[in-house]
Amino acid sequence: MKVLIPSRLLLLSTCAAGLCGSVLLVALDQSSGMSWIPRLASASAAGTPPTSFSDAEFPICGTPIITKNSTPLRFAAIQTEVPRAEMKAVTPSPTFVDTDPPLWPGLGSVSYKITTASAEAQTYFDQGLRLTYAFNHDEAQRSFRKAQKLDPACAMCFWGEALVLGPNINLPMADDAKAPAFAAAQKARALANNASPREQALIAAMVNR
Repeated sequence: MKVLIPSRLLLLSTCAAGLCGSVLLVALDQSSGMSWIPRLASASAAGTPPTSFSDAEFPICGTPIITKNSTPLRFAAIQTEVPRAEMKAVTPSPTFVDTDPPLWPGLGSVSYKITTASAEAQTYFDQGLRLTYAFNHDEAQRSFRKAQKLDPACAMCFWGEALVLGPNINLPMADDAKAPAFAAAQKARALANNASPREQALIAAMVNR
């Protein structure tokens, strides 16, 4: 008996809620002078899709019902990730890397003091380093190239380009990046005499890599 009483109460509550909903719909239909409830009932009994309703005939939310001529939505599975076989590290693009990049705002304040006579070259080197840490290697290479143009004697500016063209934690080195990476590393080593001892150590490690 204790089990049946809550069940009966739940059943009565459900029936009462359904009855209240029906009364509300009928009241809305009669108060607005609309006839959309009988039209839905007759269409359901006939087994045919209902005809379209105007916005004024749909008092609940103002959204018309889909007509029988409407095209249903279709969802297709799409691939949003690059297949593993096609993944590779940055590929040098001569037409892109030699264009002058802007100084991007909002990249943080990471800076590494290098040996250079150009304050602007230092700024672009720092931007290249920040972009490297952000794994935007294409833009990082472009920033290092800009720093090289501003100070052709800057060894670390070439070191930075060799760094981003090499392998990283996510991807191996691209085949077409090997030649420009080697050239940048050799250029950095040729200019290393003007660099600090710490920079020379970084350049030597890059050449060995």
